[in-house]
Amino acid sequence: MRDEQSQDSVASGDRELESLLRLPEMWAAVPTDLKERCLAVNRAPGSDLENVVPFGRPRSLRHRAARSRRRLVVLVAAAAAIVVGATGLVTTLTQPDAQTFALSGTELATGAKARAELRDTPSGVEITLRTSGLDGAAPGTYYEAWVKGAKGLVPIGTFHLRGESDRVVLWSGVDMAAYPAMTVTVQPEGGGAASSGRVVLSGAVPPGKR
Repeated sequence: MRDEQSQDSVASGDRELESLLRLPEMWAAVPTDLKERCLAVNRAPGSDLENVVPFGRPRSLRHRAARSRRRLVVLVAAAAAIVVGATGLVTTLTQPDAQTFALSGTELATGAKARAELRDTPSGVEITLRTSGLDGAAPGTYYEAWVKGAKGLVPIGTFHLRGESDRVVLWSGVDMAAYPAMTVTVQPEGGGAASSGRVVLSGAVPPGKR
């Protein structure tokens, strides 16, 4: 009975660790504390790993299972540390075609500015917008980003900035060469799909980067 309970405890911990590692955000933007979070699973109260004998032959199924899981946690933690340290290098190597340009605040947001980073992907153009000095949208409103060209405006995403992050990921399904200008407007909820015309940020992709 005790061995069965031990196996259940180890299996529960394994599922917890697996769930942690399956989170997309763990690998999309690897957190610097991933190593500690993995090891925390190892140290959780009631975990069989608290009683693992680090050296010598395992004495039971419980110890064999626990030792195997301990090795897995240590390997994952080490890999996480390597990934965290190499994140900048990996980004540079796998996404060398990133293009950046600046957006400036208008009279509606004089202290605001932003930097847009463009990347071509199989799904469209990924646009990462990092804002500064732009307050969160007031209740009942939201921000909407647009690209503009000879054929008019194309919406590329909405956001509100009411949280702690100033990073927004937008998507364009049209070629930025044909829509070289970008704006961000304040939109009223329930106001329809058209632009309000209340621009808070605007910028253009330099010709050499389209």
